[in-house]
Amino acid sequence: MKLNPLLGTIDVASRMGILSKHPRIYVRTSDAARTAMVVPFPFIGDLLLYLEDEAGVYVLNWSVTDRLKDFRPRGRPRAHAAGPHDRDLSERDSKLIEHIYYQDAGIRTQKVAGELVDFDLRCNLYELFLAQDRVVGLPHEMIIEITAMFRAGVGSGVVGYEVVRDVAAKFRIKDDVALTILKQAVWNREIRVDLFRPFLVDKPLHPEVCDVFERYRDWFRR
Repeated sequence: MKLNPLLGTIDVASRMGILSKHPRIYVRTSDAARTAMVVPFPFIGDLLLYLEDEAGVYVLNWSVTDRLKDFRPRGRPRAHAAGPHDRDLSERDSKLIEHIYYQDAGIRTQKVAGELVDFDLRCNLYELFLAQDRVVGLPHEMIIEITAMFRAGVGSGVVGYEVVRDVAAKFRIKDDVALTILKQAVWNREIRVDLFRPFLVDKPLHPEVCDVFERYRDWFRR
């Protein structure tokens, strides 16, 4: 994949006429010296995704915030809050620098706001994510069998914790280990459940109705 060169945030800030507001730090020239030189401080976006579609590999920049209104221009600052000595980079300018920085290389920036994500989906993904760093410590072949048993329980109408207990009893493992395997398999899309309703073990495991990536496909397009 060939990309146009990234010219850097200094170049972008200069073109915008706000170079003086670019973040900077002071670095001592040596341990003995009392002088320090000013060095531009690099800042980058939130997430840089490397994806692949039918046309090949591409890069996408995600600018992430909790509320959509954070992307909108704010009102004019009050007279006493701005002036020639105002050296702080506003959030709006920071987002614009990020956008132009990646645009120079032909990389699209996608605005992603947490409030636009379905509430139940957010809660489910958070809960599933917390289980990803847990080490199960079972043979890979056994995990495959356990995953298959859980997959068979999806859509069966059986309450989740009963499936967990059946799995734990059959493979002689603890309930919490079985539940961890279930959560990791759902996160890895090896088991497809409905993530747009609460994913609770005291309820049946409902089959997937809508693919999450399909629902938010625009967030991943070139």
